[in-house]
Amino acid sequence: TKNSSKYHCTPSSGERTTTAKFSIVESNRFRELTHISLQLRPGSSESVQLYLSARLVQMLHGNNLLMTKFELASDRANRMETSLSAVREELRELSATMEAEKREVLL
Repeated sequence: TKNSSKYHCTPSSGERTTTAKFSIVESNRFRELTHISLQLRPGSSESVQLYLSARLVQMLHGNNLLMTKFELASDRANRMETSLSAVREELRELSATMEAEKREVLL
C-alpha cells in the first residue's frame, strides 16, 4: 500500500499577541504527529543586534576566504598564461627552424 502521510505547516498565535508557534505536522488517517515545533517571539534590540553582528562577521570571514582563493587562482592563471606564451614562442621558433631546414633539404 502507498504511504498516505501528508506534511503541512501550521502557524498559530498564542494567547498573547507577542508569541506564535510554527509546527511541521505529519498527518495520516490515524493521527497527527508534530515533527518540529518552534516558539516565535519578537527579538529585543540587543538580541537582534547580536544576531546581525554575528552574521556580518560570518559574511566578512567568508568574503575574506573567497578573496584569498580568488587571488591564488588569479596568480596561478597568470603564471599559466605566461608559461603558455613561452611555449607558443618556442613552438614558433621550432616551426621556423623546421621550415628553414626543410627548405635546405629541398635545395
